[in-house]
Amino acid sequence: MSFAIRTFIQIASLVLTLEAALFLAKGNLGLSAENIALLAATRYDFNPNLVDSLAQQQADTWIGVVLLLIAFILQISNTLWPIRIGDFGVHKGGAICALLLSVAIGIGAFFLSKNLASNTLERVRTILKSHGISALGRPAPEGAGVFMSSHMQVFATVLSGVTVFILGQLLMRFVVEPLQELKRAIGEISHALIYYADVYGNPGLNKDEIVAEARKALRDKASVLRSQANVVPFYDGFTRLKWVPSRADIKSASRHLIGLSNSLVKGDPEHNSKRCEEIKKALHLDIDD
Repeated sequence: MSFAIRTFIQIASLVLTLEAALFLAKGNLGLSAENIALLAATRYDFNPNLVDSLAQQQADTWIGVVLLLIAFILQISNTLWPIRIGDFGVHKGGAICALLLSVAIGIGAFFLSKNLASNTLERVRTILKSHGISALGRPAPEGAGVFMSSHMQVFATVLSGVTVFILGQLLMRFVVEPLQELKRAIGEISHALIYYADVYGNPGLNKDEIVAEARKALRDKASVLRSQANVVPFYDGFTRLKWVPSRADIKSASRHLIGLSNSLVKGDPEHNSKRCEEIKKALHLDIDD
């Protein structure tokens, strides 16, 4: 069950991130040559085409930000959820459900954006009317020299959407992904402790090639664990939130993993078992004996 849920979360977060990017870019990419011409035209009172465009861009930006926030929350939940042995791979049912739900959310977001833009447009027209400004907007005669800041307004709206998207991607790239990699490293240690339990539990009784494989794997996991912990930003803050093991626990687990790798031939089975327990305690691993 957890395997399907994890797949659902991973696929849904990816699709929602794509939908968020489309909404944030929609206001700029959706402008045709005719739209640009109407937006650029100067008018007395106000430019109704510009108002329509800004209302829709505002709605699309809000929808994009909300979708991006939902995708971020899903990514964080997936990152902080301890990885179990059966969670590797892709569950077809979970992937299909995630795609269907994400598409439904995208369609709903499209109509919601239209509704938000319509409500904003009505409020703008009410404000303009209260100031005695024409609700239609009259074209300015040629050479009247009426200055409009439509270009700057459109640019500012597009820039805000792109900025939010870029900040979201930076957060994913430099915070969420390192956390995911650390969780993956911990999950692989859990797998290694189970897979090589007969090797470190019976030192000196296994074939040389199996011992060499186990020694290399355990030492590699110890090195990867430390390296992944070192690239996570604000690590001490995440430790206080109990999202990741403390640096002391990371060092302890790494040290005991290396100790296990060195005790596969002449080691003491009881001592190796204690090392394994220390690793599980340090990394908060739920491994049934």
